[in-house]
Parts: sequence; C-alpha cells; structure tokens
Amino acid sequence: MIKKDIVRKLADDSSCYKIPQNQISDILTKAIDIISEALESGEDVLLRGFGHFKVRYRRPRLINHPSTKEKVMSPPKKVILFETARNLKRKLRMTRPETREV
Repeated sequence: MIKKDIVRKLADDSSCYKIPQNQISDILTKAIDIISEALESGEDVLLRGFGHFKVRYRRPRLINHPSTKEKVMSPPKKVILFETARNLKRKLRMTRPETREV
C-alpha cells in the first residue's frame, strides 16, 4: 500500500465527511513531516495501537569491507528503530498468511 492508496481509502470512508482527496493528502503529508522532524531532532514517536519509533545512536565499530575484505571502522550514526504495538502484533499473529502463486 502506498500513500495514494491511504488517501483514497480515507476519502472513501464515510467518517471523513466527504473531505476532498487533495486536502486529505495535505493532512497526511503534514503528519508525516511532523513525525520526520521529531525523529530528526532525536525525539521518540509513539502512535498508540500502531507502534513506537525510536532514534538510537550507533557507535562506530570495526567491520569487514565487502569487496576488499579489509577491516575498517564504520562511522557513528543515528538509526530509527520501530517496535510494533502489542495489539497489532497479536492481530498479525492471528491472521493466516496468504499463499502466493508463482
């Protein structure tokens, strides 16, 4: 599912009181921007019922360069971790996986 699909589903939902798709798209874009800004500034973001985004510092470490097999230091960086909400985890566990035909 992509952002366009989410906007379309929200526009089709009767609880949105016929808000135009372009306004829904603007609202969704603004919400994503707010979440991104919070993560960039190092804040954690909690969306109840969905999950928890956390920013963690990863210190430099010794790694093997894939092509040269040489040992090099990786740079320090911040990474985003996502922890799924318990209720969502339970729902996903209860659903039967779909089989894909090749």
